[in-house]
Amino acid sequence: MGLFWNKNKYDICPKQEDLKCLVTNYSGARGVVKINAKLVVPDGYFFVLGKNGKVADKFETGEYFLNFANLPYMCRKFGIDKIQDGKQKDKFSAEQYFVDKNLHAGKFKTYRKVEMGTKAYGIFKAHVFGVYSYKVGNVQEFMQSLLNEYDFIKTGEAEELIEAWVNDLIVDVLEKNNFMLDDVINNNPIIAEKLKLAISKLFNTAGLELCDVRIYKYKLPSKYQEASDNAIKAQEEKLKQQEQEIVAQTETVAENTSQNEELNENVFEENKVLVNNQEIKYNEKLNEQNNEEQSSINSEPIDEYVPFGNFKIEEKTQGEIQIKSVEPKKKEKTFVDLNLDRLYTHSTTTKRCLNCGGENNILAKHCSLCGEEFVE
Repeated sequence: MGLFWNKNKYDICPKQEDLKCLVTNYSGARGVVKINAKLVVPDGYFFVLGKNGKVADKFETGEYFLNFANLPYMCRKFGIDKIQDGKQKDKFSAEQYFVDKNLHAGKFKTYRKVEMGTKAYGIFKAHVFGVYSYKVGNVQEFMQSLLNEYDFIKTGEAEELIEAWVNDLIVDVLEKNNFMLDDVINNNPIIAEKLKLAISKLFNTAGLELCDVRIYKYKLPSKYQEASDNAIKAQEEKLKQQEQEIVAQTETVAENTSQNEELNENVFEENKVLVNNQEIKYNEKLNEQNNEEQSSINSEPIDEYVPFGNFKIEEKTQGEIQIKSVEPKKKEKTFVDLNLDRLYTHSTTTKRCLNCGGENNILAKHCSLCGEEFVE
C-alpha cells in the first residue's frame, strides 16, 4: 500500500524508515489524537491505541479517519465522546503504537550458568546460547502483556522484554529436567524440543506464535568443552550434507523434469508431423476422387447450351391463343332387361338366357356364360 504524508500534524502517517522495530511508539508517552485525523496503517502492521496501561482500539492495515464510530473502547472506557461545558471533544491523549506482524528472530544467552545433572552423574554448570523465531498472533493480547510490565512501551523495548522472558524460561526448564552431561555435549534434540514446548506455552499466553528454537552452543567447563564443540561441529556438517543432498535431489528432479518436457516436446512434434502427413495423404486422395468425378462429368455428352439471349419469343395476343377444352365422355347406362316376355321379340340378332340373363347370338344353342341349353 502506498503511503502518503499529510502536512497536518495530527495525521498519523508514518514513513517506512520509522518502522524498524517489533513495536514502534509513534507519539511518545503522551500522544494527542485528534478526531477526524487521518490514519494510515502500512502493509504488515497493526495500529494500537493505549491509555493508562490498557490496550484500547486497534486497526488492521488500511486507511482510516479516526472518529467516535471506530473508537468504541476509547468512548466506552475513557468517555472521549462525552460533552463537557456544552462542547464536544475534538481530541484526546493516548499512546500510539505500530506493531509489526511479520516474522522476527531473537537470540538468547542464559544470564547465569545453568546447573544440570544428578547426584549419580555429578552436577555441572553451563551457559546456553541459542536462537528463536516468532511472530505476533493476537496483537491485543501481546500489547496487553507488554503494558502489564510498563505503563507504556518505548520503541525497541518489546524485543528486550521478550528476550528476558525467554532467558528466564530456559534456565527454569533446563534445571528442572536434569539433563545429563552427554545430552548437552551431543546437543540432544530432546533439549530443544523441551524448550520449544515450554516457550510455545509462554508465547501463546502473550499473544505470540513461536516458529522455531535452536541451541547452537554450550559453554561448559574446559574438560568438557572440546567434546561439545566437536559434537556440535559434526552435527553442523551433517546438516550441511543433508542440505546439499536436498539441493542435489532438487536439481535432479528439475533436470528430469526438463528432460521429460523435452521428450514430450519431441513426441509432440513427431505426432504433429505424423498428423500432417496423414492430413496431406487424405487431401491428396480427396483431390484424386474429385478429379475422377470431374473427368467423368467432362466425358459425358453435354447438350448444346443456347444462351438465353438467342431465344426468340413469339408474342401472341390473348385472342390468338386458343385453349382447347376436352369434354369428358359420357358413360352410357347399361342395364339388363329382366322382362322375359321380350327376350326374343325385341331383338332379331341376340337372345337372352333364361338362367343368367346373358345375351347370346341368335343362332347359339347354348348360353356362352352359363352353358344353359336354349329351348326352341
